[in-house]
Amino acid sequence: HVPDMYTHWYTCIHQAGHRVVGFLPEFHLNYDKVGSTKRAAELGLRDPKQIPDDVPLLRRLEEAGLLVLTPPQDYDDSYCISYAKQHGGCVLSNDMYRDHVEAVGKRGGDKQATKQWLRTHLISFTFLCDELLPNPDFVFPT
Repeated sequence: HVPDMYTHWYTCIHQAGHRVVGFLPEFHLNYDKVGSTKRAAELGLRDPKQIPDDVPLLRRLEEAGLLVLTPPQDYDDSYCISYAKQHGGCVLSNDMYRDHVEAVGKRGGDKQATKQWLRTHLISFTFLCDELLPNPDFVFPT
C-alpha cells in the first residue's frame, strides 16, 4: 500500500543520508474518495494495492514536508521527474514512465533526452520482507 511503501522508502533512504521527497496525487488524501475506492476494492472492482491504508500518516508526511501533493487534474509523474531534474536527484520507482515519455513527445519535447535521463536516474527496487533493496547495479550519475 502507498503509505507502507513510502514509510519504508523514507526510512531506508533517509538513513543512508539522502533527502527524500514523495509525490502523490491529492485525491489519495481525500477521505471520501479513499472510502469509496476501498469499497470498490472490496467488491473486486479496484486494485487494493492502489488504495492508501493510512491517510493520517500521509497527512503527517505532508505536514513534515516529506510528501508533496499534486493537483488531482495534473500528472504526478511530471512533478516528481521535474523536481529530481531540478535538484540533481534520482527517482526511486519501478515505473518505466513510458506514458511520461509519450507525453513529453506530444508536447514537442525531446523524447530521446527524456528516455536517456530516466535510464541514468531511475532506480528500481524490491523488498525483502520490510527491507528496501534498491537495484544493486544502479550507478549514481556524476
